[in-house]
Amino acid sequence: MHVSVDTGMHTRTLELMDFFFEAAIATYVTGTVKKTTIPGLPGSKGYTYPRGEYLYIDSYGTNGEKSGGQTLIYVDHGQTLAWMMHYKGWCKNDDPEVIAYLKKILAKAYAEKKFYGGRGAQFPELSDPEINDLQYTNRWSGTFENFSGREEITRDYYDPDAVLVTDTREVFWHRFDGMLMLP
Repeated sequence: MHVSVDTGMHTRTLELMDFFFEAAIATYVTGTVKKTTIPGLPGSKGYTYPRGEYLYIDSYGTNGEKSGGQTLIYVDHGQTLAWMMHYKGWCKNDDPEVIAYLKKILAKAYAEKKFYGGRGAQFPELSDPEINDLQYTNRWSGTFENFSGREEITRDYYDPDAVLVTDTREVFWHRFDGMLMLP
């Protein structure tokens, strides 16, 4: 489900959403900003991205299949929590192909500056048989100010003799939710 941007949104909310897209592209999706351990969270992985009065922090942990984390945006130079998203999920064998496909999906949504619950959208042009017929689905509801959903990636498996899909299996999922924290 796609919920369009409410043109009646407060200017500050639109600025936060724009900053979210900028920071998300620069960090997890493209790796322009390098991953680090977040101070005070031993064993965590994450990214920080400051710009002016805004600070983006994405921290997560993984055990090789299960993962969870949070994305926070602060204003007032890190003094006020403005927006947050929590996520948790699973990726079969932490498959690099699946993670690369997820990053392509997220990069396209963020570059278009379209909010799909802070995640991606089903882009048929990114379903590529050369990467084992991965398919992305995101079922979410809400707006940037209050949202929740579940995303998943499935993989089609073929009968090599018949060249037919014989099975489709989930290889990745995340549940997520978030909200604006400013009054």
